Amino acid sequence: MTHVRYVMKQWLAASVVFATASCFVSSGSSSQSSTSSCTGSVGTTCPPSPPSYATDVSPLLYSYCTSCHQPSGSQSGKPLDTYSSVSSLASKVESKVSDCSMPPSSNPQPSAAERDVILAWIACGSPNN
Repeated sequence: MTHVRYVMKQWLAASVVFATASCFVSSGSSSQSSTSSCTGSVGTTCPPSPPSYATDVSPLLYSYCTSCHQPSGSQSGKPLDTYSSVSSLASKVESKVSDCSMPPSSNPQPSAAERDVILAWIACGSPNN
């Protein structure tokens, strides 16, 4: 298990480096909106060590999504508070995370590396790990 965590940390660090570098390569506009720096399309393939739903993905969804996407929230028809609900909506989550349309721009935003963890988990088939 220690090796898995080491590999995941290395993968996450590489994602952060890539996301940071892509910000410098992107257009030179000085006035960026909160979604213009979103680079959530990096995690389109499954890494050698898939992100864990329990330790990597679930905490991100809790932080950024479940205030609305829960049974008593404004998006109760699309709950993201359990593995089964998230896995059944994986393609919608992938679309919204990769195009940076969720969370809404008025809410706190996940970093590019955090978006990449969610996308990589989906690319790995949304395992319950």
